[in-house]
Amino acid sequence: MSLVIDGCEVASLDANCCSEWIEKLLGQKPCGPAGGPQWAIAHCEDGVTWGSLVGEGWRLGSAAFPDLCPRPAPEKLLELRIFSEEEEVLIWRVPGRRDLLAGRLVRDDPGSPGDLPPAEECRPLLGNKLLAQAEGFARVADGSGVEQVLPVTSLDPRPRLRVRHYFAANDAGVARVALSRLVEVL
Repeated sequence: MSLVIDGCEVASLDANCCSEWIEKLLGQKPCGPAGGPQWAIAHCEDGVTWGSLVGEGWRLGSAAFPDLCPRPAPEKLLELRIFSEEEEVLIWRVPGRRDLLAGRLVRDDPGSPGDLPPAEECRPLLGNKLLAQAEGFARVADGSGVEQVLPVTSLDPRPRLRVRHYFAANDAGVARVALSRLVEVL
């Protein structure tokens, strides 16, 4: 069966390209000016760190609140998403190969053939109580005391994550969500 995903292009990223993205996030390589708002979320063995691109460099929650957010060390990185309105980079550890990274780039392609346009939803982010603010980040908690650091400066309105879903139909015409990506922190 063939599978075409409407509304986007998907490209694989090799281990070298993945390492370059991580080096940019950590300030070890220049990023260049941002074409628009960009965010990152790094899932590491020792926690989660959000980031936002400011000017030509990344600002990380680990700099603002190091007691809660780990600095994303390449050897402890499990998954990294760098995303914007136009595209998302997803990098992950290859299962069974702690030394190997793989990834993919999803870029919007409004001119792609197909009858299944992408759909979006906004999901609320954890945290309805503001505990502290620093360097463009807010330390927040929920009612159970779980905390995280978000790349926002206010909880009004409540922070949300915009997600875009792309669809594909198989040869029989049955459509399903084939891929979802992060778009924006609101």
